[in-house]
Amino acid sequence: MVEALLRDHVLPELPLLVSAVAWTEDQENLNVRGPGWSFNTDAAWRVFDEAGLLFGWDSPNAQGVAELVGARLVHVDVQSDRLALDPALHFDNGWTLEVFSGRQDEPWVLRLPGLTLVAPVV
Repeated sequence: MVEALLRDHVLPELPLLVSAVAWTEDQENLNVRGPGWSFNTDAAWRVFDEAGLLFGWDSPNAQGVAELVGARLVHVDVQSDRLALDPALHFDNGWTLEVFSGRQDEPWVLRLPGLTLVAPVV
């Protein structure tokens, strides 16, 4: 379900510019947004590139996620084929942001013009 929604509704909207990133550590909330779109999550997340893990939601340097400002979201797919619930967001700077929903009250929300995708409840 998530895979088809990403493929059919999100991919045609790409690329999307990242103009702001906010990581609120005390509330464990990540918001990545740009003109006409936003991605928000309260779930665990990590960012990596081809060399390996850069940081994650509980890393001391998690604020480094703000370096996504100016990058473009160029591809979105599911984070895992085994449990296709969470997205992996791929940026033109070589970074990938993966989300890991651990509870039903930790949703992610991706908003585009005319479309809001919410993590499915399992």
